[in-house]
Amino acid sequence: RTPIDALVLAGASGAWIRARVEIPAAMVEVRGFDLLGALARARALSPPKTKVALVTFGAPSAQVAQFEAQFGAGIAQLSYHGPQDASACVQALQAAGIGAVVAPGLVADLAQEAGIASVLLHSDAAVQQAFNEALLLARQRLAERTRHQRLETILSQLQDGVVAVDCQQRIAALNPAMAALLGAPAAQLHGRALGSVAPQLDMAHTLTYQESSEAVVQLAARTQVVRRAPIVENGQLTGALLVCRDPHTIHSAERHLRANQRQRQRGAGGVRWCIDDFLGDSPAVQ
Repeated sequence: RTPIDALVLAGASGAWIRARVEIPAAMVEVRGFDLLGALARARALSPPKTKVALVTFGAPSAQVAQFEAQFGAGIAQLSYHGPQDASACVQALQAAGIGAVVAPGLVADLAQEAGIASVLLHSDAAVQQAFNEALLLARQRLAERTRHQRLETILSQLQDGVVAVDCQQRIAALNPAMAALLGAPAAQLHGRALGSVAPQLDMAHTLTYQESSEAVVQLAARTQVVRRAPIVENGQLTGALLVCRDPHTIHSAERHLRANQRQRQRGAGGVRWCIDDFLGDSPAVQ
């Protein structure tokens, strides 16, 4: 299934969804000129000698209240806090004898059903602006996902266990070797706090003091040399990296390097053995 990279939201439903998902969202904002235009259209739709109402989510607009106090435009204000009280809001409009209302989608639909002329609070221009912002958020999320996939590909080729966490210690990326050490599939580990999965790998000190460190720990009944380091991007701490290495691998690599170094040193002075070294003083050889 194709992932959703960004959302365009508005009103109470949008606020409810935004609080419950981690997908980037662009909210349709109510701008001053758009609001004035919507109120003007509502006034044109309202019967004579009736008021126009403005319904907003959360709280009435202080700016509209000041405008009404100065100019006496006959604008009543109501607010609602979610789908559960939208019907009560429409009933209050009927009781107040409101002729037309400017409101978010849910209240506008209910008001229309109740016989009150309604104008959608969000203008076409505001919706277009929100879509433009959502496209920008989607491109950023796509770039981040591409970078994450590239990182996963690189990590999968490493023999050492490697895990990257964000500033809350949540696992952002890890390779199969690290997943094996933690004893669970990588898909089940993403998003979990590393310190809760393996307390001996806690990264709190690294993230707090932004210092690299090295230690020897027991993990999955095996001794591991653990290297921790902060991840800093554009001067900002964005997480930390932890590498687990088997000490036997380290010792094997050191022995291999020393053997190669000795071989190079011997080769630097020419061949190691000459035929004269084997002749000796034996009469038969002579």
